[in-house]
Amino acid sequence: MVARLNPWPDLVLVDENVMRSAQEFLESRGIACARTTDRLYEGAPDSAVMSAASALGAAVLTHDRDFKTLWVKRHKFPNVAGLIWLSTNETQEARRRLEDAFSVIDSEFERARTVRLPPFIEIRSRSLIIHR
Repeated sequence: MVARLNPWPDLVLVDENVMRSAQEFLESRGIACARTTDRLYEGAPDSAVMSAASALGAAVLTHDRDFKTLWVKRHKFPNVAGLIWLSTNETQEARRRLEDAFSVIDSEFERARTVRLPPFIEIRSRSLIIHR
């Protein structure tokens, strides 16, 4: 059996509002992550996070609803590899919901390689929405 290549981007920028346990889960699955506070600075504006992600060809993992608005303007950030918005009621719930949604997220990054359209995945407390 031939192992499938990891479809995720080379890096996921994890916004400062995301609990470390969510990042640790991704890293346990072989996904390279970096905190926005490590690449930028604490309190960096969301547009700066998106600009950094675009410069790095990275995806963004966030708990901040403002990124949804920035995604609509993604032509300003042409190389962002995707957006995962943890739109859960509680930040503590983020890791569990990320674990539950992992196979779908994985499939969406795989699909993005074919259609050349980065995924925007909204993970809610009781549902998962793929914005296309």
